[in-house]
Amino acid sequence: MQTATKQQIKSLAERVSKYDVHIDASQLVLSQYNIPVLLKNDDYLLFNSHTRALTKLTASEYQLLNDISSLSPAQIKYYFANGFMVYKNANELEQLEMQFSRIRTDDSSLPLTLAPSLGCNLACGYCFQGVEKAQDKFDAKVSQAIIDHLDVQKNHLNSLSITWYGGEPLMAKPALLKLADRMIALCDMNKINYSSSIITNGYLLTVETALELYARRCTWAQITIDGPQEIHDQMRPKLNGHGSYQKIIENIQAVVTQTPMAISTRVNVGQNNIEHCEALLHELHQLGLAETGRFSLYFAPIDASTAESGDAFNQSLSKKVFNQKILEFTRLGQKLGLIRPKSAPNSFLGMCVAAKNNGLVIAANGDLHKCWETMHDPEKKIGTIFDYNKALESRNNQLWRQWSPFDNDTCRACKILPLCGGMCSHRFVYHGEGDQQSTPCPDWKWSTAENIFSRALNAGVVKKEDWLDSQATIDTKVSGERHNTTSLKKSQQILRTKLNTLGYKDGAIIHIQSAG
Repeated sequence: MQTATKQQIKSLAERVSKYDVHIDASQLVLSQYNIPVLLKNDDYLLFNSHTRALTKLTASEYQLLNDISSLSPAQIKYYFANGFMVYKNANELEQLEMQFSRIRTDDSSLPLTLAPSLGCNLACGYCFQGVEKAQDKFDAKVSQAIIDHLDVQKNHLNSLSITWYGGEPLMAKPALLKLADRMIALCDMNKINYSSSIITNGYLLTVETALELYARRCTWAQITIDGPQEIHDQMRPKLNGHGSYQKIIENIQAVVTQTPMAISTRVNVGQNNIEHCEALLHELHQLGLAETGRFSLYFAPIDASTAESGDAFNQSLSKKVFNQKILEFTRLGQKLGLIRPKSAPNSFLGMCVAAKNNGLVIAANGDLHKCWETMHDPEKKIGTIFDYNKALESRNNQLWRQWSPFDNDTCRACKILPLCGGMCSHRFVYHGEGDQQSTPCPDWKWSTAENIFSRALNAGVVKKEDWLDSQATIDTKVSGERHNTTSLKKSQQILRTKLNTLGYKDGAIIHIQSAG
C-alpha cells in the first residue's frame, strides 16, 4: 500500500490490539459495496459506498484481496474496520434496509417544506408547476394549524428543519417571518433544535431581507441562474417578460458580501443553455463570488418530472449527454473555486421529506403533500393540515409510505444503494404520468468512478494524470444497471400490489376535496 495507507493500517492495528479483538479471517468475504477504480499506472482506488471508506492499492495489493488468508492481521483489521471486508453471514442488503427504515421512521427529527406563497414573480417555461400558478398565501388559519401540528409533535422532537419554498416564498414575506418567529419560540421553549433554508429565485432577496431571514436561523438560500444574462433572461423572465438576471446577480453579490447568509446557485441545464455554462462560470468567477467563501454552484438537469413541465419536454437532455458535459463544467468550476469538491453524502441521498414518514410539504392553502413536485396538483395531496390524522390514512399518503427502493431489483443490485437510497421516490410513484419520463438515478450513478477519483484527487492521493479514460462511468456502469421505463413500471406494479394487499382501492390517485 501507499505510505499514507501503511500509516493508517499501523495506527488502526495499534488501537485494535488494545482490546484483544480477534477476527477470524476464514469467515470474511469482500463487501458487495466495494467499487474499484483502475488508475493509469495499474494502481487501484477502492471505495466502499456503505462506510464511505476510500483507499489506494497497488495492483498486487488489490489482487491479494481475493486471497484473504494471505493478508497480515493488521491488513485484515484495517479492511474489516473500514467495511471492505464483512463476515460471510452478514446480510449487507438486509442491514442496509434496516438502516433505511430506522431513519425513515425516526420521529425525533421533523422535516417540513413550507410554501407561504404558491404564486411566483417569474415565468420559467420549464417549471414543473406550470406557468399558471395559484395565488394563495399563508393566512392566520393555516399558520395556526402549523403551530398546532408542531405543538402535538413537540414532546418527541429533537430537531425541526424547515425549507421555505413556493411559488416564490418571499412574495409572502410578512407571513413567512411571523410564522418563523412562532416556530422558533416553540422550539426554544421545548429545547428543539431549529434550522431553516430557503429556495428562492433571488429577485426579492435583498440584503435587508437576507438579514431578516438570517436572524430567524435561515442560514442559506438556493438561487437559480441559468446562464449569462441573455440566456438566463430568456429562460427565467419576469411575468411581464422583462429580464430577471441583473437584479438577481446584484442581490447575490450583496448578500454574500454584506451578510452571513450562504448562497447555493443551481444551474438548470437543458438544450437551450448547455453550450453557455462555461461562459457563465467565467462570468461568476470574474464577479469575485468565490472569494467570499459563502458562494457555491452546482448543475442540475432540466427534467420533465410532471405533466405540467412545459418547455422541459423540449429542453431535456439525455442523461448521457448531460453527465458528459457536466463533468467538464464541474472540473472548470472547481478550478475557479465556484464548485466545491465532490464528497460522499453522510446519509441516503433519497431520504428527503417525501421519504420520511413524518415529512410534509404544506401548501399556502393548507393542503398537505409529501413531495414539492406534486404541490401544484390538488389531486395528489394526502390531505390537509386541518386534519392530519385523516391525511395519514389516505391512499395518497400510502403511495409514499409503502414505496421502498428495496422492492425493486435495480436498486437492490446497485453498488451505490447505501449512498442513494432510491434518490427520488417521486420518479417511482408517478413515472409515466402525463408523458413524464424522468428517471431517479443520481449523478453518482452516472459518474461513480469520476466522483471517487475526484475525492482521491482532493485528498492528494492521486494526480490528474492518473485518471484512466476507459474507467468513465457512462461506459462502464461500475455501480450496476440504471433505472429505465421498464424497471420503473415494475416498481410501480409492486407498489400497487402492496396497496391492494393493505385494502386500498386500486388506482393511481384519490381525489380529495381542496382545503381552500
